[in-house]
Amino acid sequence: MGRNCSSTITYGVDERAPKIPERLTDNDQFTEAKPGQTLSIINPFDENVVTANVHVAGKADVDDAVSAAEAALVGQWGSFTGAQRAATLNKFAELLEKNAERLAYLDAVSMGMPVAINAGFVVPACASVFRC
Repeated sequence: MGRNCSSTITYGVDERAPKIPERLTDNDQFTEAKPGQTLSIINPFDENVVTANVHVAGKADVDDAVSAAEAALVGQWGSFTGAQRAATLNKFAELLEKNAERLAYLDAVSMGMPVAINAGFVVPACASVFRC
């Protein structure tokens, strides 16, 4: 089968499909990987390129992410009460559930698991982990 290289996925004729960010997220900013290594995500069903040039985090990127997480712990997150932390985690779970179909589709085209299983089981199970 041929490969169709594009920077974003399509959802058939449905434009609701999210674009896949190709850069890393570090401290609320999109950045390129420091080593400059990238990879392509291939749909295992039809071998089309889902997205190309996804940046691969190296040791320096991971160190930066850990530093940002440690700073958040002594910053805003660290000052949250238990109730505020619970509300934040519950909000994240709600966002996962609200976007279950889109998340399920992304997982399906990149990992090959059927959308129905992702949307009906995997995403809800993930959301339940964050519920307080």
